[in-house]
Amino acid sequence: MTHNLTTQLTALLKETGAAHHHAFIETDGADPDWPIWYAEYLVDKVPALLGSTPTRSKLVHLLMQLEEARLAESPEADWAEFYAERLGRFATSGGASRPGAAPGITGLGGIFFKAQDPGALKAWYQRHLGMVVQDDGNVMFEWAQADDPDRKGFTVWGPFKDDTSYFDPSDKPYMFNFRVDDLDGLLEALRGAGVAVDDSVEDYPYGRFGWCMDPEGNRIELWEPK
Repeated sequence: MTHNLTTQLTALLKETGAAHHHAFIETDGADPDWPIWYAEYLVDKVPALLGSTPTRSKLVHLLMQLEEARLAESPEADWAEFYAERLGRFATSGGASRPGAAPGITGLGGIFFKAQDPGALKAWYQRHLGMVVQDDGNVMFEWAQADDPDRKGFTVWGPFKDDTSYFDPSDKPYMFNFRVDDLDGLLEALRGAGVAVDDSVEDYPYGRFGWCMDPEGNRIELWEPK
């Protein structure tokens, strides 16, 4: 998510808040149906920023989610900045994240496991089960985003040599890869909760990666696609 997008959304939301307060000046802005008013004001303005065209009812629902999340997580936060950060994350994830939610997993990125002979195993799966092995040795299952069919994603199936150190410090013969919408935010939250998180974050043309361990010693790879 870009800083510019957050700034623009914050400005639009503050403009909306000011307009709403002016419309309800006699009650000093008090309005139990404020999400409906806000949605009506925003419906023609947010598509250019979000990259999608939500309906009025969808905006009402999003606004209610956002306010519920703000009150639960950070009631002292500036409401417009809080909403803008979450809406921006929602926009840049292609709708995969929930705007009222804290950083988290949006889907399964891949399943990796140890094998005695990865090459022979991939050939077996290709011959008998029709899996197509890519030039880089991976098997990728492509799919479309539910909210944007033109936006593609993929899940990787990949065996590693049984002496690989890539899953360390886990002693398990497998590792999960999960897609996330905000890697830095999620790693910060995990560290704050006392979860064992790797110090390193790696950046590649296809995304950024971080790692952590679950309570049973399973290695988890976290992938923020680009």
